[in-house]
Amino acid sequence: MPDVGAWRFRYTEEGHALQAALKRAVSFLQRNRHRIPKGNLPSQAGPMAATAVRIYKRFTTDHQDSDAAMVQQIAAVLREKRAPVESGSHRKRPSNKRSPRR
Repeated sequence: MPDVGAWRFRYTEEGHALQAALKRAVSFLQRNRHRIPKGNLPSQAGPMAATAVRIYKRFTTDHQDSDAAMVQQIAAVLREKRAPVESGSHRKRPSNKRSPRR
């Protein structure tokens, strides 16, 4: 079995930039939680991280919109997940009933 302590990970320059954008997204969400409509932003760490992953690309450029404009964009992205699923798009679940034994 490999020694976990011996593992080495390397980031590309792009990887560092994407990680920094993700950290900026998390920081922005935390700082501006009060500005995002209630119920749109998760309160638990896991779902909050997933939200940051959904929006981090908005933080990859040096030029950023005002906080108010960014909050509006993020609120729009968060509303997208609440869109109703189209009728007929669900597959019928298989029945859990066992067939009778013979």
